[in-house]
Amino acid sequence: MEEQFVIQYSPEPKDYIRASRMLAMKSRGFIIMGVIAIIGIIASIVILLIPSTSGTMWRFVGAIVILVGVFYFINILVIVPLELSRTYKKNEHLRKARKFFFSDSRIAIQIEGQAKELDWDKIQKALKGNDFYLLIYKADKGFYPVIPERAFTTDEQKTQFLDLLKRKNIPVK
Repeated sequence: MEEQFVIQYSPEPKDYIRASRMLAMKSRGFIIMGVIAIIGIIASIVILLIPSTSGTMWRFVGAIVILVGVFYFINILVIVPLELSRTYKKNEHLRKARKFFFSDSRIAIQIEGQAKELDWDKIQKALKGNDFYLLIYKADKGFYPVIPERAFTTDEQKTQFLDLLKRKNIPVK
């Protein structure tokens, strides 16, 4: 019989919020938009502070760019987490306990009676957060299993998990 180990946990809203932030921070589009927003905000502040650029149109454009840039960051830091928390409260499936069965041949995820099997070959990478791992599964668009460190009941389980990722050539970033 194939050796396997099992981890189990019940998701919390912070798991989804942290995973969402990590995905955003690792996304090239998010980083590009963030840099553009910061540059736009700084340029707009300079335009608004320099008296020689006191043209009404430039001041209006500068104010709009600042508002859009600030809204971009407020959206990522405040609105998205609030929406994820609301979704968590409304969607019972997001709150159900998860059980992960790890073996050399597969990962099986069981969520209160429903099961899904993942092929190791389709795990692109694992992202390491402060206190969780996020598996990037490239077969199903939008499927990113989150594994909080609290799910590992022993250091040995965490070591088994990381060793298994290493044996499967799945980078942890």
